[in-house]
Amino acid sequence: SAAWSLTTEAEYVPAPVLVAPVNGATGILIAGTDLDWEIVLPAIESYYEVATDINFTNVEFSGWTDLTTVFVVGFDYATEYFWRVKAKSELLNESEWSEVWSFFTEPIPVPAPPVLVAPVNETIGVPPAEVEFNWQVVPTAVGYYFELAHDANFTEMHYAGNIIVNEITLYNLEPEETFYWRVNATNGVNVSEWSNVW
Repeated sequence: SAAWSLTTEAEYVPAPVLVAPVNGATGILIAGTDLDWEIVLPAIESYYEVATDINFTNVEFSGWTDLTTVFVVGFDYATEYFWRVKAKSELLNESEWSEVWSFFTEPIPVPAPPVLVAPVNETIGVPPAEVEFNWQVVPTAVGYYFELAHDANFTEMHYAGNIIVNEITLYNLEPEETFYWRVNATNGVNVSEWSNVW
């Protein structure tokens, strides 16, 4: 008989289906999170992208994997991230991209209140010519606000101001006077509670 021919259809690789974090999820920890999705045969590998824009021009994390879960670490605080996945078969055919989902990382935390170090609370006989005040470094702080007052309610202020480091030296304080001091910390967005008053 005459020879007949046939042409098989091209291999179809379905796009992955995203699972988690769910679209619009909030509070994702900057310490890292799992990205989960599903693929079906003939897909055997996946390529994921995580970006800070929906057009994926600023891709922060990406890669091929033969798993359907990857742990991504290194996010910034208070940022919306977009992610998508595509799959590849053993014949190297690739799927279309999955849907694009997004999630929001946790907000920038409020710094802890500073812990005062010196002069120690209720110290008597501090030489008034030069007094150094210092406190423990707050790890997330970019600056501090220092107050020194004549009263415990801080209504009669002797000095107040912003400081970058965790110490300040004041000169020529009034002799035989009781002073009260306190400090708070800022990370550039949030301000801590006041320290204890010494």
